[in-house]
Amino acid sequence: MAKKYSDFLREITSEDLFRGLLGYGLFAEKLPPCFTSVSLFYFYNELSANENNNVNGNNKKWHDFITFDSQRNMIIPRRFGIPTPYAYFALCRVLADNWDTIKHRLSHSVSNQDYIISRIHLRKMKEDGPLFSMNYKNWKSDGEPMPDLIQGKKYVVKTDISTCFPSIYTHAIPWALIGKSEAKRAIRNRNWTDAIDKACQRCTNGQTHGILIGPHASNLISEIILTRVDQSMYDAGWRYVRAIDDFTCYVDRYEDAQGFIEQLREELSKYDLSLNERKTIIEELPFAINHDWMQKLRNIQEIYCNKDLLSYHDVAGYLSAAISLMEDNQKNAAPLTYALKVLSGKKMKETAKDYYVKMLLHLAYVYPYLVHHLEEYVFDKFNVPINKIMEFSNLSYKDGVMHKNVEKIYFALYFAWRYGFNLPDVDFDDIVSSNSCICKILGLMYAERTNNLEGKDALKQNADKLAEDPSDFDRNWLFIYEALPKGKLKYEWKAYKEAGISFIKQD
Repeated sequence: MAKKYSDFLREITSEDLFRGLLGYGLFAEKLPPCFTSVSLFYFYNELSANENNNVNGNNKKWHDFITFDSQRNMIIPRRFGIPTPYAYFALCRVLADNWDTIKHRLSHSVSNQDYIISRIHLRKMKEDGPLFSMNYKNWKSDGEPMPDLIQGKKYVVKTDISTCFPSIYTHAIPWALIGKSEAKRAIRNRNWTDAIDKACQRCTNGQTHGILIGPHASNLISEIILTRVDQSMYDAGWRYVRAIDDFTCYVDRYEDAQGFIEQLREELSKYDLSLNERKTIIEELPFAINHDWMQKLRNIQEIYCNKDLLSYHDVAGYLSAAISLMEDNQKNAAPLTYALKVLSGKKMKETAKDYYVKMLLHLAYVYPYLVHHLEEYVFDKFNVPINKIMEFSNLSYKDGVMHKNVEKIYFALYFAWRYGFNLPDVDFDDIVSSNSCICKILGLMYAERTNNLEGKDALKQNADKLAEDPSDFDRNWLFIYEALPKGKLKYEWKAYKEAGISFIKQD
C-alpha cells in the first residue's frame, strides 16, 4: 500500500536528519564518488555545545563556498556549491534541533492531499546513508497517481520554476514555516525560524537570495517552501505532481491549463519565485503521454531486452532507439541514461558486451553528462580492461583542457586515481591554472597515487598561496585542507586535522 508524505517524515528522527544531511549530504551526487563527510558527522556528533564553541575559533560571520559546474541532461551546465564544513554543520544542526516542529509544519501542509504531490522527497532509505536522492523513485511506496489524475482530462501542463534554488529568498523560509507577519516579528526576536534563515546565509557568504544546489539540506529547504505552494494549489482544486521544481498538471479544458499557470505564478510570487515561461507548455492528451520518451523506450525495451542473453543486434537496436529519442527531445541525454541503466543489468553475448562498452565510451566522450555513470554501469559491471579506461580518460582529459571543460578533466583524474593508471598527457600546470577546486584536489590525489613529486609540489605551493586569503580559502577549502599539514591550518580546520578527519574516502 502506498504511504503518505507524512509517513515518510515520521520515520525520520532528528538524529536521522542530522546524520543524513551532515554525514551523507554535503557533497552533490554529480561529483566523483570519492568524497565523504561521514567523519565530520561523527566529529560534531560527539562534541558538546561548549566544545563546539571552542572548535570554531574563526569569528568570520559569513563563508564563501566551492563552486563547480556539471552538465545537465540537455547539455546545459548547472552550477553546484559545496559550503564550508562548519557553516554546513550549523545549518544541519539548526534544522535537526527544530525537526519535530518542521516535520509537523510539513505534515500539516500535505494533510488533506490524497496522494503524494512531491515525487522526490526526503525518505529514510537505510539506517546509515543519505535521506535524499535525485535518482530514487519508488512507485510501490509512493504510489503512481498519474493514471488517476488523467481520468476525464484532455490537456497536460508542464512547467518549472525559473532557476529555483538560486532564486530562493532565505527570508521566505520563515514565511513558509510560520507566515509572513509572524516571520517579521521573528527577525526582531531571533527565534528558531530566523536561525534557519541566518544559517542558510552563512553558507552563501551572507547572500539572502539563493541557496546552494547540491547539499541535501537545500532540498529540505525547498520542500519547506514548495509544500506550502502545493497546499494552496491543491486546496484550489488543482491536481498535479511535482519533481523538485518541475510541475505536471492534468486538466479538462485549455482555459483550465491557462488558469493553472496563472495561479501557480501567483502562489510562487508570494515566496519571491517565478515560473520559467520558456519551458511552460500545454499539450493535448493522450498525445503527450504517447510521445513521452520514457514510455516509448519502455515499449522498445520489451522488443530488445526481454531476453536472458542479449545479442549484438539487441543492444545495437536498443541503443539506437535511445539515441533517436535523445535527438527528438532536444538532445536531452536522459533517454541514454535510462538505456544504459537498463542494459547494465542484462547479460550479454561477448560481441554485444564489446559493442556496448565501445559505444558508451564514445557517447560519454560526446555527451559528458554520461561520464557520471561510467564507473557503476560500464567499467565495474562489465570488467572493462584498465587500458580501455585509460585510453578513454586520456582522450577526455585532452578534450577537457582544449575546450576548458573542467568536469571532463577531473573525471579523467578520478578514473586514473580510482583504477590506478597514469595519464600520459597530464600537465599539472593546466590543473593549477584551472581555477577549479575539484580539479586541484583530484589532481593532488592523482599525483599522490602515482607518486608524482613535481605535481604534488606544484599543487601544495598553490594551496599555500590560496590559504593566505580567507575568501580564496573558502572557495578552495577541500583542496587546501587536504593539501596542507596541521601546522599551516587554524581554527576549526586545525581541529579537524587533529581529529583525523579526511573528506576523501580512504577505501
